[in-house]
Amino acid sequence: MFAAGKRNDAWFILGIDLGNSASSLAYFDANRMSPETLDISGGYGRPTMPTVMQYVNETKEWVYGEYALDIRNSEADINVTGLLENLGKNHSVYIDKKPVSYAALMAMYLSELVGNCKSINPNAVAAGIVATLPAYIGDEAKEELLVVFEKAGLDRSLIRFADERECIFARYFYKREIEDSKLLLIDFGARQTRGGVYSVKTGSHTDITSLSSVFSAGIGTNEVHAALYGYFERIYCEKTGTARGRISGAIKEQLEHFTYRHEDVILQKAPNSGVTKLYFNFAYPPFEVAIDYRKTEELVEPYRLKFEEFLRDVFNKTYNSVKLSPSCVDGVICCGGGFGMLWARELIKRVFPEKKGMFFKNTTTAAAEGASIIAARELNVLERQKLMLTDVHRLNCDIGLIVKQKGRQGFVPLIERNSFWWQEHLRKYFIVSGSADKDVNIEICRRERDGKLEKFGDVTVSGLPPRPKNTTRLSVSMEFIDAANLVTTVKDAGFGELFPASDIEKEYIVRIN
Repeated sequence: MFAAGKRNDAWFILGIDLGNSASSLAYFDANRMSPETLDISGGYGRPTMPTVMQYVNETKEWVYGEYALDIRNSEADINVTGLLENLGKNHSVYIDKKPVSYAALMAMYLSELVGNCKSINPNAVAAGIVATLPAYIGDEAKEELLVVFEKAGLDRSLIRFADERECIFARYFYKREIEDSKLLLIDFGARQTRGGVYSVKTGSHTDITSLSSVFSAGIGTNEVHAALYGYFERIYCEKTGTARGRISGAIKEQLEHFTYRHEDVILQKAPNSGVTKLYFNFAYPPFEVAIDYRKTEELVEPYRLKFEEFLRDVFNKTYNSVKLSPSCVDGVICCGGGFGMLWARELIKRVFPEKKGMFFKNTTTAAAEGASIIAARELNVLERQKLMLTDVHRLNCDIGLIVKQKGRQGFVPLIERNSFWWQEHLRKYFIVSGSADKDVNIEICRRERDGKLEKFGDVTVSGLPPRPKNTTRLSVSMEFIDAANLVTTVKDAGFGELFPASDIEKEYIVRIN
């Protein structure tokens, strides 16, 4: 299909960055030999399309992206979000009293997303697709995502899925000389900010190994959006004399749209940019508010402090206590919608002055553009370039307990495969079958991808208070001391007011690699 000579302009080599909040689409222009972003916002001038769809009850039709956020004709209309995070969970949405799976909904959204190619060429055909995978997506969701592409009629075009960081590195290194170096990658997204320092080694292939890897759920564009919404809500209530708890649903929607439409101009304010006047034309009576640089600084200050703390964690939470500092990195790669905010860009420039790389032309579509470059390499439009991404911070197995119930023995995961060793993991509770007048033995195991179990050791809990059968609860938590050593803590949690918890606690430390 892509032999030498004139190329068919209807063949599109696509890179898709699927996100839970927003998605983007890029294609590799085989004539100009460059990745290009498609405007999929429906005329709103944004390079991404919100991963949102709405069922309009009156017309029995679906609308997508910006239109789904902007239009709501009646309370009967159904907005669907969380398309990606609900894959692999057997969840559905009821449309006209019938359940529709998230896989089916995601397939409709994907078809709409890829259909934007027809704005360039009405006869557009997806010749090859590489799609990104977010770090948080599980194995079950990956399998269902294959079903999504099949339902969308794109399974034959799909070349493969790629880790979103692989795509970002592919974009960064395109037409750039690859050297042995240390690079800091920061992805400032909607729901969280992720960062890590990576060692780049060249040879027969380019080996990219994580030296640190951290994410923070407290710093995302959604958090900043919520703060700005709260500010506009307070203004509305003060000007109209409305109690904050008495705002109608319709006004909340208007405030949400108002925030979405104005956050870019507010969060881009520079010290000498003057005053921005905002007109609340949906209020009665309408009113005007002026916002200057000082108000913007006041709104973003909590997130600036969180971002600085996040950067410190990137250099402190390292594998095997590798010593890192901002001065050791040779380049900084910034992507994600958060870097559309001026304060975030200025902070990076202050912490990392004169570093190579820094910001893509469009920070929100770097992964999609990188995916299109990988697709072009897979189709031999570009010379192949092998990037080997190794993430030693993520676990390649499940870790948990062997639990015996009703004569059967089963594995209960407390830490799931693909999670990061430094994450906070949930505590779980177990009821001891039988009476607790004997020692309770708990087996700690790892479960490989093929289901094989390997036992680490045992935690034996002794001296529990005598209680009737099935009235002793134990809480079990797991936490990594470092990337190689895990501590399991078992506590007596009691059983309600009748059987209060004792002070019995047992710890067991095990090396997992």
